[in-house]
Amino acid sequence: MQRDFRITMFDVKERELEERVVELEEENERMVSERRELALALQKKVPLILAQLRTRDVEINNMSLERDLAEVGSSPVDSS
Repeated sequence: MQRDFRITMFDVKERELEERVVELEEENERMVSERRELALALQKKVPLILAQLRTRDVEINNMSLERDLAEVGSSPVDSS
């Protein structure tokens, strides 16, 4: 009788563990899918961000050039 009970409890535990494995596999698949979607979204953003950075770099360079030109234009001329 004790042996039958242990076998029954083992079978119950085995089923519970098998169900948990299925749950974890499904969760893993869902998480992998979410990560792939996120990676694709980020890959799509990279060109936009690069373009924004390049535009900002040009703007900064232009402002720096204008500042340098303004400083040269306002400096006193040496008349020696």
